[in-house]
Amino acid sequence: MRVFKIISILMTLQIMIISGCGGGSGGGASGGGASDTTAPTVTAFSMPSSATSLTVPVSSFTATDNVGIAGYIITESATPPAASASGWNSTAPPSFTFSTAGSKTAYAWAKDASGNISNSLIASVTITQQSTLTTSISGIPANAYSIKVVLDFTKASGYDFTGYIDSSGPVNSSYVTALTSSGIADAHYDSANKKLTLGVVSSNAISDGNIMSVQFQAVPGFDATQITPTVTEIKNGSGVSLSITGATTVSESVQ
Repeated sequence: MRVFKIISILMTLQIMIISGCGGGSGGGASGGGASDTTAPTVTAFSMPSSATSLTVPVSSFTATDNVGIAGYIITESATPPAASASGWNSTAPPSFTFSTAGSKTAYAWAKDASGNISNSLIASVTITQQSTLTTSISGIPANAYSIKVVLDFTKASGYDFTGYIDSSGPVNSSYVTALTSSGIADAHYDSANKKLTLGVVSSNAISDGNIMSVQFQAVPGFDATQITPTVTEIKNGSGVSLSITGATTVSESVQ
């Protein structure tokens, strides 16, 4: 009996020693194995209410999280982006490029390292792209010092000179550029007849090529080939009219 009791005591001690070593897997949250299920929160997001370019600056974009922000993204969709989607940035983006012009809504999102996606904050922007219309004339007389061109918009659509014309009639000078080295440009738009008159007066003889450009509001896809350009006047340095032999072309680009 005594031998049996001694063996039983030794076995009990061995079991107690093994269980006290902490060899089990029940570490729980104190072992750092708990997963992060708390999504970040976008606390601020804003953009200018209007723009003339598809790329619009971001005025503010901030977010918070209980652990830390791992990514920022802006989309045009109200559907939350996947944590693995392309386009996430480690820092808040300074600008966002929209796919088209018009009345747009941008959605700002944030994610953490566990892939939790935040709520979104939105910003509304009205984008009106600015176009540049350039006149090009060939066959200009060697002693030409001034030229006047009329662009007929009767068949064109998708443009607007509103805001580009001051009370006295001419297109705002900041939107008109003489492409000659010493030229002074002027532009008037006749809204009733849909005709834009461009004029250039130069202290030097005007050569062939681009003469003047004017900026205006136009929707994407505006077709400059629908504009009919006509040279209506060419004068020398003394103000004497010269014969018109050159051809006028119009090119257009969207900024």
